[in-house]
Amino acid sequence: MKPGRVVLLVLGSLAALLGLGLLAGAAATGWANYQQRDGGYFTTPTERFTADGYALTLPRINILDDGGMRPNGTLPGTDAMPGSILLRGSAADPSRPVFIGIARQADVAGYLAGVPHSELADVRFSPFQADYRTVPGTKAPGRPAEQTFWAASVSGTGSQDLRWDIRPGNWAVVIMNADAASPVAVDLSGGVRSELLLPIFIGLLIAGVVLLGVGVLLIVLGAAGLGAAGPGAPAIPCCRHPTVTRRRRASILPGSAATWTRSCPGGCGW
Repeated sequence: MKPGRVVLLVLGSLAALLGLGLLAGAAATGWANYQQRDGGYFTTPTERFTADGYALTLPRINILDDGGMRPNGTLPGTDAMPGSILLRGSAADPSRPVFIGIARQADVAGYLAGVPHSELADVRFSPFQADYRTVPGTKAPGRPAEQTFWAASVSGTGSQDLRWDIRPGNWAVVIMNADAASPVAVDLSGGVRSELLLPIFIGLLIAGVVLLGVGVLLIVLGAAGLGAAGPGAPAIPCCRHPTVTRRRRASILPGSAATWTRSCPGGCGW
C-alpha cells in the first residue's frame, strides 16, 4: 500500500472519531437545552438547611471577575450574563415568613458584621450532607427586607422563588427569617438556566457533521484500490479465459500430419 493512502486512512479515522465525539456532545447539549424549554431550570433536590444564628449565607459567588468580558465585566450591549439562577425556599415553620436575597459580597459583609450566622461551606446531595462554618458575633441584625442594597430579594410565607439574571461580580446569598429572628431553618432548592446551550448545540452539531463527512471522505480515498494487484504482479490466466496458447506438436510416426494443441499457461488444462 502506498504511504499516501495510509496517511489518508489515519487522518480520516481521526477526523471521523472527533466528529462522532462532537455529535455526542451536541446530543447532550441539545437534550439539556430541551429540558430548559418553557422557562425551565436545572434544579437540585429540596433539602432542609439550618443555621443557629440569624442568617444562613452562601458567601462567595464569583462570576467572571469585574473586567472579565468587557471593561466593566459584562457582555457587549448588556449588563447581564446569558443565564439566570433560581432559589426556591420556604421556612420549616409554614407560618413564619422567609427572606431570600442576593447582594454584593461587600454589602452583605457589612450588614452581617458582628452578627452570629452560618456560612454554607459545602453541600452534597447523594446522600445529602451540608457543612457549615459558624461565624460568631453579638449583634442582632435589622430586618433584611428594610435594607436597600439587595440586587434581588423575595419575602413571605410559603414557597418563595427568587429569580436573578446572572451578572458579573462577587455576590452572596442570604437566607433569613423575614423578622430577623434566630434560628433559621429553611427547605431550599437551587436551579440554573443558561441561554448559551442553544448556540453551543448548533456549533457542535455543525462541526461534528463537517468533521465526520471529511473523515469518511478521507477513509474512502485511502481505501480505494486496496484490493487491486500491484503493478508487478503477473496475471493468472484461466482455462475459461478466451486467451489461450496454441502449440504445434510434431508427429512421431513418419508420414503423419502434425497436430495442434491448446494449453493453459495457468497449468489447469484446457
